[in-house]
Amino acid sequence: MENNGIANSGSEITTNGDRNSIDSGVADVVSEFLQHKLSQNGYQWNSPLITRGAGNRHAKAGTALCALADEFVSHYKDQFQDMCDQLDIRADTMKPTIEGVANELFGEGIKWSRIVAFFVFGSELAVHCKDRNSFDLINIIAYSQSAYISEKLLPWINDHGGWIGVEGVNHTNFLT
Repeated sequence: MENNGIANSGSEITTNGDRNSIDSGVADVVSEFLQHKLSQNGYQWNSPLITRGAGNRHAKAGTALCALADEFVSHYKDQFQDMCDQLDIRADTMKPTIEGVANELFGEGIKWSRIVAFFVFGSELAVHCKDRNSFDLINIIAYSQSAYISEKLLPWINDHGGWIGVEGVNHTNFLT
């Protein structure tokens, strides 16, 4: 089946879980971030998690997140690509794999830099899937990241200024 670089146009979405556990603001941020990163790699993806016309009320934070992610990727892209190459990536293993990586990443606490790293991991994994024509897995990545952030990270994010808090991250000390 020819894809032409567009995913989710009328296809059934597989999410491997309960969509009700996802905060709509988190879904917006994750979806916009993945759309941005995939479009940088020549792929137009439409998130199943955002309702059309909803608009992103976190656009400014998303811009800041993308800038931090670009800085992060400039230092660690090879490591993320190597990690993606080593993972056993299938529809039935995607959510547990993402949760395992996140649990390891946040095992010593939550910080904005680790949240950015989690976004970078998800986007690199999505690009990895796109490059291997595993387009259906991108939806699972979006869902899995959104669910994890909603369930495990959102209280911390809200206690640290909400998504706008990422705008205050000091770029100079960010990677230390």
